[in-house]
Amino acid sequence: MKILALLLIFAISYIYISLAQQDSCDYKVEIFVDGSEFKKEDFKWRMIATKIEGKSTNITGRAEIQADGKTIKNYKPWTSAPISKQQTSSEYSPNLNPGRYQIKVEINVECEDTNQDNNVDIKIIKIIEEKEK
Repeated sequence: MKILALLLIFAISYIYISLAQQDSCDYKVEIFVDGSEFKKEDFKWRMIATKIEGKSTNITGRAEIQADGKTIKNYKPWTSAPISKQQTSSEYSPNLNPGRYQIKVEINVECEDTNQDNNVDIKIIKIIEEKEK
């Protein structure tokens, strides 16, 4: 009888662990920008979320551009949008004044993300003044 009880506990544990693993995933987000210094009219960027492993899910993405700790621009490219392998935002070309800026992007997924360290990406960029001719 004890053996039967132990087998039952083992079987239930195995099923629970298997189901938990099926719900796990790992997605990452990256900022794609060509360089770190730009003329005002040349600055463009986008964010890309990519599945590393696990199941397809829904994704919410947010981004902000900050200067001196103050938010200058906010973006929300995806809200509970389905993602199976990769999701790319629109290309953004904000009209920023000369100066240094921080771009921060972040994703949240609707599965158990096993590595949340790669759910945020930050880049520092600089908009330079054009010299008059």
